[in-house]
Amino acid sequence: FFIFTGHLYSIVTLVWMYLTPLFYPTELLRENGLSILLEVNPLYQYISYFRMLVLEGQVPGLYENMLCIVPSVLMLGVGMFAFYKKQ
Repeated sequence: FFIFTGHLYSIVTLVWMYLTPLFYPTELLRENGLSILLEVNPLYQYISYFRMLVLEGQVPGLYENMLCIVPSVLMLGVGMFAFYKKQ
């Protein structure tokens, strides 16, 4: 099992990269009925935040900030809990 974990991880991250709209517009997914991929993809919020700052020249509002901050703080808490539990 552990021998194939590295290969499986590289395949999963490659597919995840292609499903995240980094180099193509998000409208491409919405037009093809795949907007659910944007909603469940945790990286999409950070990419749209970055696009809003850099490409559109707008400062994100409170809602966009919370969409990025809350999951980050939650994952930090989970990681710290797991770390201190194993230590």
